[in-house]
Amino acid sequence: MLVAGFIRDLRTGYPSEESKLYTASNEYNTQLSVIRAACRLYGLTREETYKTTAFEYAEHSKYGVLHELINDDKAMDYAGIPDSITTRERRLREEISNCRQFLRAPYQSKSFDTTAVSPMIKQMFELEKLVYYMEQNYPAYYRLKYDFSSIKPSELKKFLDPRETLVEYVLSDSVLYTFMFTKELFKLTTLKIDSSFYK
Repeated sequence: MLVAGFIRDLRTGYPSEESKLYTASNEYNTQLSVIRAACRLYGLTREETYKTTAFEYAEHSKYGVLHELINDDKAMDYAGIPDSITTRERRLREEISNCRQFLRAPYQSKSFDTTAVSPMIKQMFELEKLVYYMEQNYPAYYRLKYDFSSIKPSELKKFLDPRETLVEYVLSDSVLYTFMFTKELFKLTTLKIDSSFYK
C-alpha cells in the first residue's frame, strides 16, 4: 500500500497531464497488487478493514487521474485563486503541451533541434513555481488538490434505497473482483477467470 501511495504522490507532482497519464498506466498494476493482497488478507482474517481497503483501491484504480484533474480545477475555484493566476496556469499548460507536440514531429523524423527544448523547459519551471505559489498561499487549494479520499462502503450504503443493489468490479488478467452493496450488505467476491471469460 505504501508503493501505491508513493506512485500516486509521484503522479500528483507531475505538472503535465501526459506524464500523469503515463504514470497512471503503470500505476494500475500496483493498484491491482494492493487489491489482490487485501482480498487475500480478508479471506484469511475476515477483517472488514481489508475488504474496505480492497474497495478503496479498486475505486482509485478506476479514476485516479480523472479525480486528480477534477480536484485541481475545483480546488482553484474553491480556494478563491484569482482568475489572473488560474488563467496563467492554464495558458502555461497549453503552451507546454504545444511545445511537446512541436518537438515530437522533428524527433520522429530524426532531425531534432535541441534549442527548441529551452522554451519548454523555461515554461515548465514557470508552471512549477506558479503551482508552488498557489499551494503556499492558498491552503484550501493545497488541501483539496491532494485529497485522495474515496467514499467509504459505510457511507455508500447510506445512499442506497432498500431495494437497490450496487455492483462495482475490477478485472485483472486472472481474477474478477466484485464488490456488492445493498442498504445492509457489503460483500466481496473473487472469481478466477481464464481466456474463455472474454469469449
